[in-house]
Amino acid sequence: GGGAAAGGGGAALGLEASALFSPRLVRRFDLGATPLTCVVLAEDGETICAAGGAGVRVYCQRRRRMLRRSEVGTAPLTSCAQLRGFDLLCLGSTDAALHLYSVGRGQTVQSLPAGGSVAALALGEAGLLCCSAAGARLHRLVPTGLSAYGDQLSLPAALPPGSGLASAALHPELPLAAAGALDGGVVLWDLRSGGPPVRTWRHPGGAPVSGVAFSAGGLVSCSLDGSVLCARQPHETDVSPIELSAAGCGPPQRCITAFGSAAVSAGDGGVAHVWDVQRGRLETTVCSPSAIGAVAGPAVRSASLGAAGGGQLILGLENGWCEVW
Repeated sequence: GGGAAAGGGGAALGLEASALFSPRLVRRFDLGATPLTCVVLAEDGETICAAGGAGVRVYCQRRRRMLRRSEVGTAPLTSCAQLRGFDLLCLGSTDAALHLYSVGRGQTVQSLPAGGSVAALALGEAGLLCCSAAGARLHRLVPTGLSAYGDQLSLPAALPPGSGLASAALHPELPLAAAGALDGGVVLWDLRSGGPPVRTWRHPGGAPVSGVAFSAGGLVSCSLDGSVLCARQPHETDVSPIELSAAGCGPPQRCITAFGSAAVSAGDGGVAHVWDVQRGRLETTVCSPSAIGAVAGPAVRSASLGAAGGGQLILGLENGWCEVW
């Protein structure tokens, strides 16, 4: 969502989530960007790529130092995803473009039209899902060296006037795509048909759905009204989503990431909630060290589970700091 990496999105469903039910802070560092709208852990399990403002920051955990710091145009970056097996980040921007950024070269190597100001990206086997105020597009990107090409598929969504999409997710195994809307709705598509959404439902408070992610327990979503929902069988129209957290019962939730049967939602105050989706309950809560006593910490703007790193939870904060749990 904001950010999903692999963000916003979800990791492989088979990853064990039990370690994240007892998380511990491994390290935290300042990436010098405010805020971190997207964080991604590279396939090597060590390199963290983060987007903040109009810039990209690349940090190596093993060396404990910044590898690259570069600007990508002048428009704010909203989301990013790593093209698997290639030295490329796909960056979504408010300038209605997808920028392919070479981590090795530290520069943009290609820009593709996005059809509108990009709100969220999600990467999966089906391609790259790009959501914006204009709707949703599935880009079937085929990376070739330091560039990419591919066709596009527009996913129709009957959104009310003035609304748009704010978050995106692709199922890692099934041909399903999901998006969260600014009016509190959640939209689900079957990519095999390419037709209208097969199902829609709403968060009770009607605030923007800031994050969606697929887990082994179903499709989870969070909202700025503080609610967290789970649709256990998202493609079944006669099964209502369950409420993991009710609207108004907690601070605004700004991102969500899922792995195995667990999910992590996070937001204002520097607090992240770890959910057991299968059992429908809150397992634990972690708090940023920046939150001392009754003083709320900086908001968590982005979250990503690093499957390549053996289950690292990466949090990007409002103040430009990054935390690894």
